[in-house]
Formats: sequence, structure tokens, C-alpha cells
Amino acid sequence: MLTDAVELQPLRDLTADVIAVDAVVQLAGVPLPAARLATAHVRQAASGDWYAGDAVCNWSGPYATSDEAIAVVHTARTALADQLRAAGRTDLADTSSRWPPVPVY
Repeated sequence: MLTDAVELQPLRDLTADVIAVDAVVQLAGVPLPAARLATAHVRQAASGDWYAGDAVCNWSGPYATSDEAIAVVHTARTALADQLRAAGRTDLADTSSRWPPVPVY
């Protein structure tokens, strides 16, 4: 079966006002253990619990509030910046002040 598909890629312009965390991870070119959770969004399950993950997987949770889940993603983003510095990618770590807020759905 053939289907049409589109693969979305984040802009990788490091001079932009806002830089997607996904773009930083792609540009790093090294394994970054914190990347999966650092790029996560937060969503509420039908049960009312909050999770951090992507459209397919929950990587952290459940949490009682969205703020708790957001805090976990922020912690992962801090770890990601540290891992980027340790990998010699200070240029990418220094973009962390321009990463967007954690998406909440």
C-alpha cells in the first residue's frame, strides 16, 4: 500500500528568536540521554492525570498537575544543556534561553 507522507523538520537556524529543542538535538549529532524528555510536551489523560511525552508515548508520569509534569521537562532541558556542554557543543547549549515554553495540551 502506498500512502502520502510528510516529514516535518524543525528550523535549524541558530540565530532565530526561538529555537526548537528538537532542532538542537538534531544539530548536536551525539547521543544525548536527556533529549527524549527534554523535547516532550505535556498532556492530560482521560483519567485526569498529566504526562510528559509525545503523540505516541508517555515518558514520565502520571502527575497530579500540569505544573509537575512541566517541571520534569524543564529538569530534562537543564540536563540536556549540561550534556551539550559536556559534548563540546556549547554553541547549542547557549541557545537554551531561546527554547520555547513546554507545550501543554
